[in-house]
Amino acid sequence: MTPARADLAGPGAPGRLPSLTALRFVAALLVFCFHATYENAFRDPDAGARFSQLFSKAGWVGVSFFFVLSGFLLTWSARPHDSARRFWRRRFFKIYPSHLLTALAALALMARAGQPRPGVLRNLLLVQTWTPDVDVILGVNPVSWSLACEALFYLAFPALLPAVRRIRPARLWPCAGALTAAVLCVPPLAGALLPATPHMTWLPVSEQHYWFVFAFPPVRALEFVLGMVMARIVATGRWKGPGTPTATLALAGAPPPPPSRGGAGPAPAPARCARR
Repeated sequence: MTPARADLAGPGAPGRLPSLTALRFVAALLVFCFHATYENAFRDPDAGARFSQLFSKAGWVGVSFFFVLSGFLLTWSARPHDSARRFWRRRFFKIYPSHLLTALAALALMARAGQPRPGVLRNLLLVQTWTPDVDVILGVNPVSWSLACEALFYLAFPALLPAVRRIRPARLWPCAGALTAAVLCVPPLAGALLPATPHMTWLPVSEQHYWFVFAFPPVRALEFVLGMVMARIVATGRWKGPGTPTATLALAGAPPPPPSRGGAGPAPAPARCARR
């Protein structure tokens, strides 16, 4: 075992972390229910309204959790002596074929329905989230916006991992606290620096605000790096965790970050994202 690997060898590491299985299920369920709020699945309007009120902000929590989890798992399971090229190749073949297949299927359906197809090339290349154009960010296959963020995470991971490993154990919690504070500061920073109007039709923020806070890959990378730091905190034995039941309840009951009209998150919005 190399020194770097030993640094990530907490009790039982790099073995399975059973508590993550339950948390991943809860997070996936939150995202699923969030998307379901757009489908008008209830015949009873009151039931639909209650369901929407309950899950309209669930997407915020679920996606943020998955970004943190991505950094945690990649750091926890990093292979000794792995090269950047081998790592990138594995991530490419794990992610891109399914993205390409679903994008082509979406394009075929959109062409048949006569719908506009903005930003096709950018969507296929997973760079659609680098410009503040929501019609492009959520174009073609809307949920692929998160893959565009993950693409940056994967590209930067071979450089980030040595830097995170160099953090002294005594400084891990302060680093995690600083990253958490940075994440919480992003919305007010965007509110102070970016135009507040015109509002989008489905969210009471401007298009620039939405892009910077929810879709801009370098901003979402803060959560990914937080997950990397948390992996080292667990591996060095500085946090044992609250256990699966407590952690699951905490995730399910976490307060949603920003307010929204009718509930909308960083996941796909209604078919059209026109501005007011």
